[in-house]
Amino acid sequence: MVINANILNLPYNLENLRKLKFLALNSEQSNIKLPKSIDKLRFMENLEICSSYSICLPSSIKRLKNLKTLKLWGKNLIIPNEINDLLNLTELSIKGYVKNFPDISSLTKLNQISLPKKNINKNLECFLKSIGLDYLHTIDNSKIYKKNFAKNKFLNY
Repeated sequence: MVINANILNLPYNLENLRKLKFLALNSEQSNIKLPKSIDKLRFMENLEICSSYSICLPSSIKRLKNLKTLKLWGKNLIIPNEINDLLNLTELSIKGYVKNFPDISSLTKLNQISLPKKNINKNLECFLKSIGLDYLHTIDNSKIYKKNFAKNKFLNY
């Protein structure tokens, strides 16, 4: 489901779409604050949110255990520490100001990550290298890291 409008509030019955796997939200004129009930969307695999203003994720996002892709693009981003519970996350893309960047050290299945340069410190770089992510390049003040699958393949005889 793609909601591409000048939304002020999410549809009240969004939580009734329990088998929803893909949700993209786009707003140019308002903040996007996901409701706590987002955790009812247990089959969600891909969540993309874009706002010209703020994006706020609730701590209940940790219950989206099937989430594989999370993309957040906004002016100000509020990301709870519970993002570290999304153990199946393979792609994380964050573009915008994050005041308190959460710990992501449990996200060992990441294949690709794009983060603002200002949120990358030595500890985070060491973690990304430890799970096999290599720095590729910088785009729009974001550093892009991606897993080099050719380097990580094993031959079976």
